[in-house]
Amino acid sequence: MGMELHPKKPMHCPISEQVENGSWAGKAYFKNLKFIDFSPAANAEGTALKNVMIKLLPKSPDFITLQHFDQLEFHNCDTSSLTYFFEPPQSWANLADCGDYPCTGPKNTLFSFSNIKWTGNTVNPEFAREDFTLIPTIPTYTDQFPDCDPMESINGHICSNNDLGILVWESQDPDSIDRSIQPIYIRYDEKEENQNKLNSYMDHNCDSFYNSQQRISRFPGLIYAPPHGGEG
Repeated sequence: MGMELHPKKPMHCPISEQVENGSWAGKAYFKNLKFIDFSPAANAEGTALKNVMIKLLPKSPDFITLQHFDQLEFHNCDTSSLTYFFEPPQSWANLADCGDYPCTGPKNTLFSFSNIKWTGNTVNPEFAREDFTLIPTIPTYTDQFPDCDPMESINGHICSNNDLGILVWESQDPDSIDRSIQPIYIRYDEKEENQNKLNSYMDHNCDSFYNSQQRISRFPGLIYAPPHGGEG
């Protein structure tokens, strides 16, 4: 039977497990949502707590598809609470999961926003824009993208250009599941010092009590892709 699609009890939340290979492609749309009073808070001991409006699945190592948000309203919100692009955990770096280094899906995603309203008391208003894109920080790589400003509170960048995307490709060799070809590098402007190091999907298969050590050689990569003749 498995888990019910719609949670009816708190113990069923969140639905964040991944037990099969991530998708090839996709795009999620969200429209006409309102967020009220989201800002960092403190616990009883006074320790600052992160309060996030849009959260990435913590157990989604392969591919987080494009997310588009339209006609959202943020009332009395702190822009630093928009989201947080977490670093893939080092615990993924083992022979049963991602190999020598963590899978890179969470670092190669994109959130686009259009027709956004900021009402009430907005904290950190310099990031309160009507149309923008949020991307994770990939050191020496995303900081080269034009019209993108660092936003440390989300471990990412806020961008005003529309030339960002996710390039996905997959090996078609007959032994691509058994033979690993990672790491794959995407270079910005063909410069070795400005590159994005990619890993393939996690091993989600089991052979009795053991992982199968079979991984799909599929690679989603965050890119800046201006029209022909542009930079990048």
